[in-house]
Amino acid sequence: MKLDITRTNQAIERLLETTESPRHRFLLQAYHRHRYLEIAGRYEEIFAPDMMVEHPVYHFHALGISTTLEGQDAIRGLYRTWAETGECVMYLYKAREEMIWPYDDRGRLIGEDVWKVDPDKAEIIKIAPADVITTQEAAQILNPLIKPLPAFEKAMGMADSRRR
Repeated sequence: MKLDITRTNQAIERLLETTESPRHRFLLQAYHRHRYLEIAGRYEEIFAPDMMVEHPVYHFHALGISTTLEGQDAIRGLYRTWAETGECVMYLYKAREEMIWPYDDRGRLIGEDVWKVDPDKAEIIKIAPADVITTQEAAQILNPLIKPLPAFEKAMGMADSRRR
């Protein structure tokens, strides 16, 4: 049975229903968009100037590997690999993880820090071929749910100084 990838962001959507801080709402919207773009293979949009800083840094500590990716080119290569191979949707990765996604003062992603809480209990489960969701299928399913990020100034209730 194929996973319902439309449920990926349910927790974020519930938080958006009750979050009042404009900055927190903006960060939740950015995170929501980022996750769906990633799954749908639309990784290039993650690198938009309103979503990511010019020199992001990603740290991964999982599956016995610790690595750092620095700069948009290195990180873009990772996303490209996932999108082209469908790697992010052919396996069910069952693990507890902690993630820190720092953002700058304009709500742009600075990087990702990912740790497995209990790596010995992590599981990689191969999904039956009939249950695999390809990147193309994910895009078809998620594209209607991927919303544009609101302009930062508007989301913060500020006048956009660039439009004066």
